[in-house]
Amino acid sequence: MNIITPWAPPLTLYNAGRQTVNSRDYVHVVDERKEGPRRVLIKITHHGEGTIYVNEQRFRVPQGHLFMIERPGPYRYCYEGDGEDWSYSFISLYCQSETSLLPYQIAIAPVIDVRARPEIATEIHKLVEAFHKGQQAGLQESLLGYQLYVQCIQASRVRREGGSKAYRLWMMLQREFRKNISIAACAEELGMTHEALSRSFKQEFGQAPSKFLLQLRLRRARRLLEAGDLSLTEIALDCGFHSANYFGRAFKAELGQTPASYRKNPDVMG
Repeated sequence: MNIITPWAPPLTLYNAGRQTVNSRDYVHVVDERKEGPRRVLIKITHHGEGTIYVNEQRFRVPQGHLFMIERPGPYRYCYEGDGEDWSYSFISLYCQSETSLLPYQIAIAPVIDVRARPEIATEIHKLVEAFHKGQQAGLQESLLGYQLYVQCIQASRVRREGGSKAYRLWMMLQREFRKNISIAACAEELGMTHEALSRSFKQEFGQAPSKFLLQLRLRRARRLLEAGDLSLTEIALDCGFHSANYFGRAFKAELGQTPASYRKNPDVMG
């Protein structure tokens, strides 16, 4: 006898709501080391501004923008305003899949401008209303949630395909920081001088590309040091440093202690 399993959409509605916050005590840490159900969280700003960090990279979430993240993951979102309310709506979608729920470009840069896509805000509102009416487990609501998930991914392509050269460099560094990547070579590939691209990058992201590249490498190095499985030489090469000596000097200059000291007591860095 064949048993027919009822079809269900890839994502089902897990939670939805709206909230207004204006206290800096509002901080949520999404720790990728914690176990729990895998979910996609979509949070759209109606008024004011929120902030989300991917590791330590800061992104603003102003009015008409949303962030889209996978839980658990390396994220922290919070309120950093000066008294103006941050008003937002959110939906959370549950998934049983073991594969990644988001494209890499969204995972590392989760904020999406949806001001030109008002239907996205409308559909989030519909899901919030449905959830509060107790319809969170319905097939129709889950289908709407999955459709919204797809629309947000489509909206994220606008920046990727039409982004500035500084943004394209940002993406290149995120992808290739573990390799022997050169800012000068990237500038040549993008058709700019090293100086002009560095200046543009600093204007858009608030720091020099060389500094950003170093932070990416040191952030991964800290994670590997905390894991404690690899030698300092192996960590240096894995993170894009050409030698353990150079890695040690850069680590101490930036973080104030040697890699070996950090490995023994990582809590000192918070």
